[in-house]
Amino acid sequence: MPFKTKQETWFSQLPFWIRFPFNTWLIIGVLPFLTKRIGFPYLPSSEWVSQTYIPAIAFGFTTTLFLFVMVHKNIQVKDQKMTDFKHVLAIFFMPMFGFLIGYSATVMGAPMIVAATVGSEIEVPFTVVEFDGSSRRCKNPITLDGLPWMNNMLCGQSKEFRRSLEVNGQIIVVGRGTAMGVFSHSARKTEPQ
Repeated sequence: MPFKTKQETWFSQLPFWIRFPFNTWLIIGVLPFLTKRIGFPYLPSSEWVSQTYIPAIAFGFTTTLFLFVMVHKNIQVKDQKMTDFKHVLAIFFMPMFGFLIGYSATVMGAPMIVAATVGSEIEVPFTVVEFDGSSRRCKNPITLDGLPWMNNMLCGQSKEFRRSLEVNGQIIVVGRGTAMGVFSHSARKTEPQ
């Protein structure tokens, strides 16, 4: 039985100086979801999220556009029909996936790498939105204000701590990080002034 040769794609024909940064960008965009999944939760600071709102949206749209072009060009290079179900599906989900990756890389991925490499023990303030909810993906969650929906929960907090909180109250999250965000390992209420 003859071996199949790897078919060239439009993306693989691009120069290395384009492919490498784009692949790196995709990895940085996926990183926040992976680290959360394996038990290293990262919370971007509310201030960082608000400061990077416009660049994050711009990078989200740019990533979407590039992925859309890549899928479309790969279909043309392989001389396939645009109406194949898998191609229609890829083009349908590309905007959502591309935007999520670009946004995530800007708001969480890049700051997370900085926090892991040069961060130190830091305290970051957050505002509590909800503390009595439940979630399958997060045990005893505290929902925080001003964060992306995918990383807006502080998980694993004791019921006693959660009972001491109030909506719109402030908490301090402690962990390794920078002013851009923190890998949380504990939290406490702010002291009344």
